[in-house]
This record gives sequence, C-alpha cells and structure tokens, in this order.
Amino acid sequence: MMFSQASISILIDITRVSCYAYYFLTRNIAQSSYQQTVATFIFQLSNVLTYINYSKSFYIYTLSSRLFCTIFCEMIQHCCHKLLPVLKKSHVHPVIVVQSSNNGMADQHELQPISIIRKGTIYSQ
Repeated sequence: MMFSQASISILIDITRVSCYAYYFLTRNIAQSSYQQTVATFIFQLSNVLTYINYSKSFYIYTLSSRLFCTIFCEMIQHCCHKLLPVLKKSHVHPVIVVQSSNNGMADQHELQPISIIRKGTIYSQ
C-alpha cells in the first residue's frame, strides 16, 4: 500500500513539475490562441491532480486492502438493503379521467368518468 501511494504521489508531482517547466520555458515564445488554450487546460488539470493527491489514500486503501474493501462492500450492501424496501413499494393510485358534458344547458356542466388508468392499463367504464 505504501509503495502504491508513493508511486501515485510521484506521478502526480512529476505532472505538476512538467507543467511548470513547460510554462516557464515557453513563456517568451509566441503561441497561437489554440496552443495557449491547450497549455492553460493542461496547467489547470495539473492543479486538479494536485488536490486529488490529498484524497488518494481513500481510493488506494479501497482498492488494495482486503479488510477495508470488505467493510466498504458490507456498508454499501447494508445501505442497499435499507433502500430496497422503500423502492419496492408502489404508490400508484388509480386515476379517473373525466369528460365535461353540457347536456343542453347553458352554464351547467357535468363531469362523467371516461376511463380508469391502473398501472399503464386503461379500463373503460
């Protein structure tokens, strides 16, 4: 585990140092806007990798430690088992679709049920 943490830290630091070296070596050379954009993107990506360097321990321990991985998987399974009963419950209620009819009267409307929709199936009444 210590070897993997050290090697990933070295790779991230080499990336950062390479970006700084490129920036300082090419700062007096005229570049197109595309080259400047690519250089800025790579420089910002190296900044993000520097921050990831501080959080890499969790992922390295998860991937390399059997005990940590076992406990992590048990926690995920426990959370899934707690969520499954909630997700299995179906709260679908029947919906009655109604149609307005005038019945020959001027300002009076009557609502008449047309169909009942249950779980994707339409039943006529």
